[in-house]
Amino acid sequence: MHKSCALLLLVALFGGSGLGWFVDRPAIAQTQSKKTKKTTAKATPVKAKKKVKATKKKAVPANTKKKTVKATPVKTKKRVRVKPAPVKASRRTKLKTLKVARPAPTKRRTLKVKARPKPAPPKIVLEGEPVRLLNYTLFTLYAPKGSGQATTRARLVENRLTQLLKTFAEKPLEVQAFPGPGKAAQVMINNQSLVTLTQYELLGNGAPHGLGPARQWAGNLRQILNKGDIQDAYFTYAGLPSLLNLGGVTYQMNRQLAKDYGLFTTDGTQQQERVVYWRDGEQRPFQTIYLLNRNRQFVVYAARQEQAAQ
Repeated sequence: MHKSCALLLLVALFGGSGLGWFVDRPAIAQTQSKKTKKTTAKATPVKAKKKVKATKKKAVPANTKKKTVKATPVKTKKRVRVKPAPVKASRRTKLKTLKVARPAPTKRRTLKVKARPKPAPPKIVLEGEPVRLLNYTLFTLYAPKGSGQATTRARLVENRLTQLLKTFAEKPLEVQAFPGPGKAAQVMINNQSLVTLTQYELLGNGAPHGLGPARQWAGNLRQILNKGDIQDAYFTYAGLPSLLNLGGVTYQMNRQLAKDYGLFTTDGTQQQERVVYWRDGEQRPFQTIYLLNRNRQFVVYAARQEQAAQ
């Protein structure tokens, strides 16, 4: 009922044309829908393109990034870097200038040395005592004055020298100087120690090391040992017996040397492990016999006068 009334009203208002419009409206609607479909189909890519472009523009926050990047360093520069930068630079430059302008260690060292001088060592007053061999002075030993050590050491070295000369009386002698221990030095005879130079000998001779004075002492000792009276006293008759007994006759050493002219002979007879010689052609009992010393020299032994007269 309601629908029919509505139709009648429409017919009355619009007439036939209006009714035709109403009847054809679904076809028109279909055509319109087709058109809209076409337009929509065509328009969708355009809108999509526009949207894509728009999204691209919106998605690139270039301006905001630049603004934030620029803004942050400006703030940090103002707050952190700009204000304390001159203070830090000034401190560094001060430190650098202090490091560069530092020739001060030498001044400080000299000031320390001047302010704290080392105490001078106490002066030692020395006294010397010579070491002698017969009438020859070999060298001088030193010790603090009034201690008596120099005299005691000198007598000990003289006794030691006499003992060594007797020990090596029939052997070649080698007098040498050796360094040590420390700044000291030693004088040795056939690798046997004779004397050691102490700090007092260094002070007495004004030498920084004992080897120099030790060499001088060794050279002086070699020269003195080669003198004739030293040879006679210590080497010429060294090791020879003072008395010999041959064929019931006693012979005594005269401490004389006989020149060798080729007139001495022997049959191999020995006394105290030494070969006895006599003049060629002389008859027994002999008035004089001979023994060889360390230097291959003939030493004279004469028969005692009582036995010679008999």
